[in-house]
Amino acid sequence: MKELRYVRVINEALREEMTADPRVVRGPRVVERLSFDEASELAYFGAKVLHPSTILPAVGLGIPVRILNSHRPEAPGTLITRAVPEDGEGPAAIACKRGVTRVDIASTRMLMAYGFLRRVFEVFERFRTPVDVVTTSEVSVSVTVDDTRALDGILGELQEFADVSREDGMAIVCAVGERLGTDARLATRVLSALEGLPLAMVSQGGSRKNITVVLRDADAPLAMERLHRRFFEDTPAERAALARA
Repeated sequence: MKELRYVRVINEALREEMTADPRVVRGPRVVERLSFDEASELAYFGAKVLHPSTILPAVGLGIPVRILNSHRPEAPGTLITRAVPEDGEGPAAIACKRGVTRVDIASTRMLMAYGFLRRVFEVFERFRTPVDVVTTSEVSVSVTVDDTRALDGILGELQEFADVSREDGMAIVCAVGERLGTDARLATRVLSALEGLPLAMVSQGGSRKNITVVLRDADAPLAMERLHRRFFEDTPAERAALARA
């Protein structure tokens, strides 16, 4: 298998990776190259091109995977490799997960206490409900979930030791790219592009390959358009000026 130049994946359900969901953003570009980590982050936060488990064996052996559009198999598509050159000016792509619910869990007992977060996440574990985004402060923790089937039971147990509220109709918008971990200015540029939009949560993953915000679902298309325009539609001179700012 190691003699293969790359694995080609063509399927009617697949297309090459785009800089944003074409159903939300007008005129997204094809992403020419992604690292496996970037592809995994994009898949987790809403991109539907390829599940990371599909390419894990090839990546583990160092074999690149090329994703081709089933309607345009002659096009170069997207090449997914273990690492990518850091020669870009911003994130690799923007992803969006819509229709999520935010849960706020607050307790004054969390101040100077230990075990509170463990107790919170044990509730989600018992109900087999994963969380997507997590933010914390001294006295509260906020999480998002997209599977709400067991949420009433979860809230009931959480209310035994904390004040709990939920807000439906939220969305996760995520900028993904290897450069987010090496260029601190990119986080500022992401957030400045969303100026004026009410952000419920802001998070940067431990891998430092994404900047994630949670906002009202109704604001998600505008947020996606702004981020895409900021990083993928400005002229090279405008992008260079923003990068220097």
